[in-house]
Amino acid sequence: MKKMLLTSIVLSAGILSLQSCSSGTKPETPAAQTSSTETVKQTEAPKEEFIEIDSYRFKLSPDVQTDGVAHLDFYVHDKSDKHLKGVTGTFVITKPDGTKVELPIAEEEPNDHYHGMVKLDQTGDYLIVAQVTIEGKKLNPRFSFTRKL
Repeated sequence: MKKMLLTSIVLSAGILSLQSCSSGTKPETPAAQTSSTETVKQTEAPKEEFIEIDSYRFKLSPDVQTDGVAHLDFYVHDKSDKHLKGVTGTFVITKPDGTKVELPIAEEEPNDHYHGMVKLDQTGDYLIVAQVTIEGKKLNPRFSFTRKL
């Protein structure tokens, strides 16, 4: 019994001496910081889509600005991944409410792609059909994305 009491006293003394050796300062907790935040209108950025039809490769890369105007970058390549010039056509865009907008596809020469601009003013699913003519062939690659306002 005396041995247990002596062991308890030694352990207690050891713990007390370890506590007294510590720096004695508690780590400071940062004061609550107040910050001013602005609510920013967030939109989901549509993703790029790739489609292959009859050995042609199509890519649609929409770039939607904060005002809802979308620059539709449209790439047309052959099977060896070479940009095809002289492609003609129209984008037919179906908005979430079912209304359709048609706009011509214009070639952007220095950047080796085609483009069109459209206002995406609704929340929901958009369907974009590129009605194009390549070397006399009529093709209709279809793309879709969801816009969240």
